[in-house]
Amino acid sequence: MKTAKRITNGWMIAVVAMAIVGMTVGAARAGTIYFDDFSGGSGTDLHGTTPDITTGGETWVATSNYKADGSSTAQNQSTMSLAFTPINGLVYTLDGDIETVDGTEWVQFGFGDGQPTSGYWTTRAWHLLRQAGGENSKHYTALNGTGNLAVWSSLETLTYANDIDVRIVLDTTGGTGFWTATFYAKPGNVETYTEVRSATTLDEDITSVGFSTYNSIASVQFISISLSDNLAPADPVVEVSDDTVASNAPPGTLVGVLSDPTDTATHFVLTNGVGNADNAKFQITDGTNLRTTVWMSQYSNSVSIAAISNSTALVTNSLPIYVTAPTYGMFEVAAGMDPSPTSESKVGILSFRPEADNFEIVGGRDDLFTISDTTNLMQVVGTDAEIAEASFHYVQIKATSGALESHLVIKATVGSARGSIFVIE
Repeated sequence: MKTAKRITNGWMIAVVAMAIVGMTVGAARAGTIYFDDFSGGSGTDLHGTTPDITTGGETWVATSNYKADGSSTAQNQSTMSLAFTPINGLVYTLDGDIETVDGTEWVQFGFGDGQPTSGYWTTRAWHLLRQAGGENSKHYTALNGTGNLAVWSSLETLTYANDIDVRIVLDTTGGTGFWTATFYAKPGNVETYTEVRSATTLDEDITSVGFSTYNSIASVQFISISLSDNLAPADPVVEVSDDTVASNAPPGTLVGVLSDPTDTATHFVLTNGVGNADNAKFQITDGTNLRTTVWMSQYSNSVSIAAISNSTALVTNSLPIYVTAPTYGMFEVAAGMDPSPTSESKVGILSFRPEADNFEIVGGRDDLFTISDTTNLMQVVGTDAEIAEASFHYVQIKATSGALESHLVIKATVGSARGSIFVIE
């Protein structure tokens, strides 16, 4: 998954699994086991902090060089890990997006045993990467903790600053003694992974996932980590009040309001779980409102959403969103908007010929705009943070006069001059 990816040199880690970790489970459930986007402070140690989503309140175990913002300073033999114990009969996928690894020393990423706060991590199946070194010695795969190495040479001429994604698929369906790990990799700008090492048996004593440095590495930045299962979801499931949106609905349009049948979730988040193929086309505002981020065209779309309560994922499942044909035409005009709206932040005045009976906001970011005194298109005070997420925002206005109806889409650029007159005829 590359949704909401931080633009920086670093790592983004996604772990997709078909198992529950760190807790006793009476019945199978689908959900995000872990998610953390390292949004803490650079001065706060990562050790002891709780990921954004856990199943049982688990915390990071890390050496002191790892910080809560995902950064790391040079330290010999350092590790950051989360508890993870696979079980028989399932398949786990561990993904890492590596944008740069400084220096000639190695960063390790994968499955391991134990959670050390000093010294080496006992790795079981892992990728080893570094920025410098000979073209045939920048990327290795390893298994069993025995130095069983295999050189990956197909993309060695690429530098890690170009963004390389790595993956390990752990298959436990063969039962004890027959677990296998398969390794994959690809440049960040390529959609399809290339298998770089075929399925190979490995030491099955696995109790954690994470990162480690073999020797002292200059710096590493980790972007996020996510551990999810993709078993068939069990009730309750995340629901949306409407699963359709018109193809001419402007970006920011509300698709529907999210809910879970238990009514215990405090908010919802997009996740790396199964069915996340179209996550980038959507966003969640105010914790519960599922909105578009683009002009929609593909008929069937899929998003993966988790219901959250007290940093714990109650349930995760995919939702289908369908695009319908428009029932009316509309045109687009440009305007400006205030990055920090006050009660005087008027985008413009609405006018309709013949005289309108009513103006109504029916699409786009209806949470950022409002209509006051019948014809004044105003900004909503206190929406500074939401406005700052993009350089422009759309709002769709419907004007009615008797049986007549017309629609106008306004593209409001943040910081541009305001005070336009919008005439709909």
